Order: sequence, then structure tokens, then C-alpha cells
Amino acid sequence: MSKNYVQNHFSDILANESAVEQRVTDDLTQEYLIKENQRYLQMCKKHKLNYILIDTEYKVDVEL
Repeated sequence: MSKNYVQNHFSDILANESAVEQRVTDDLTQEYLIKENQRYLQMCKKHKLNYILIDTEYKVDVEL
């Protein structure tokens, strides 16, 4: 997720934080989420991995 997405959808992220992972936390902050997502993006680029960057809306259609 981009910084823009996190800042504009943080309440949605919190509301759905355990939808995929069984993660519920009281201390998740925008700053932490932005930093972690930037780190993951840099690792994908460094290792030339495919990635989907969610920036404006979370609407992903992945073909397998």
C-alpha cells in the first residue's frame, strides 16, 4: 500500500486488519504501516519481484 492509500484509508485498514491474517492490534499506527509497506516495496524492487501497489483503491484482479 502506498503512503497515500494508508493515509486516506487507515480506518478501513483497521476495520479489516484481521480479514486475511489473524491479526488484531491496538497499537497499529499510520506511520508504522507506511514505513513497513515502503520497506516491503523496496525489497520487491531490489529482488526484482512482481508486486501490486495499492494507491487509490483496493480493487485487485489477479489472474493465476
